[in-house]
Amino acid sequence: MRADGYLDVDRSGVDWLLDPDSPQLRLLGKEISERTPASSCDPAGVLDDLGLLRVLLRERHMGIAVGRSSAFDVEDVVEAWTRRVHDRRPVTWDAAVGDAVIQLQEALGDRRTQVLHTSSRPVPRPSQAPDAGPVWEARDVRSGRAAARVVRVRALTEAASASRDVAAAVAAADADFAFERIVVDLRGAMGGDDGPVRSWAEGRAAAPWPAVRGGSRWAVGPGRTALNVWNYLVFEAVTRPDRAAAALGAQEHQPRPDDTLHLVFDEPVDAPAGPQPWAGRMLVLVDGATASAGESSALLLRDCLGARLVGGRTYGVVEYGAWAPYVLPASGLVVTLPTEWSEVAEPTDVVGIKPDLEIDVTMAVDDVARAFDDLWAAAA
Repeated sequence: MRADGYLDVDRSGVDWLLDPDSPQLRLLGKEISERTPASSCDPAGVLDDLGLLRVLLRERHMGIAVGRSSAFDVEDVVEAWTRRVHDRRPVTWDAAVGDAVIQLQEALGDRRTQVLHTSSRPVPRPSQAPDAGPVWEARDVRSGRAAARVVRVRALTEAASASRDVAAAVAAADADFAFERIVVDLRGAMGGDDGPVRSWAEGRAAAPWPAVRGGSRWAVGPGRTALNVWNYLVFEAVTRPDRAAAALGAQEHQPRPDDTLHLVFDEPVDAPAGPQPWAGRMLVLVDGATASAGESSALLLRDCLGARLVGGRTYGVVEYGAWAPYVLPASGLVVTLPTEWSEVAEPTDVVGIKPDLEIDVTMAVDDVARAFDDLWAAAA
């Protein structure tokens, strides 16, 4: 579908690509850059855009495209949202969106789908209070003759992953894997880069393991460029022109009228056993604030090293990724949708990863280490 503020057929063979030259989009971009949940909105415009949202979700949500999500369930949510806006005529973005974004996520089974400028958030799951300290640290905990290595990972953001502390910790993995018992504490760990955990662990696999999960992704053009890149850069250019305009022109694939949209299916890839196989046992601590790369790291350690997960159910934002922003033209409603999906054995987005053993998520990591053998047995 071609909507105002998006490239027309003369410039792009793919629908729903934002137009950086659109005067309307540039006006909306300035307003969006200053918008808060308390900012005023036009309820009539929101109603018009909810009609467009139905089409956008059917055509671009990855879960609907691969049959993971039900278009009928989503339609029910948007219909209820439309009735509420029609009946109440809300005048702020917070009131216009409300908890519809949470209902939409639950219907889609996807936390990456977002509607911006609302204060509504999912009900938090039990989690440990944030603890200050290095991004990554390791130490020994002894109980009688038994000893365990405790590895604490507090964040997995790109900035954290690039830090010298993390690089040094990964390089010192031999000291960690000298222990037969290891506790990896991922409580509160979130971000977008599980690379350091992968680098730390993958050489220790004792058997072949699923290193890359299968999945699907939207791609554009002959080079199969990721769909989210163009809209992300245009959105940055119209909302933060001082920071992003140059990046748009440097984008490797510029939209063309002969472009086509591809739904690419990626096969899973197994990795062989590592050169330094480890025969020990590992517990991974998770909680309601373990999210995104924290969750994928927990799954990686389970698949690669046979770790058992203990703690509480995680946040639930691991299946979908690479979000793209969409600006709907009548009101400026901003929606982000994922353009990638990673296959997992059972749904984990929204519902979170259920640990093998549920324990008090505030339990001190030293106590977990001292009770290692009992917890390991109970988590079997």
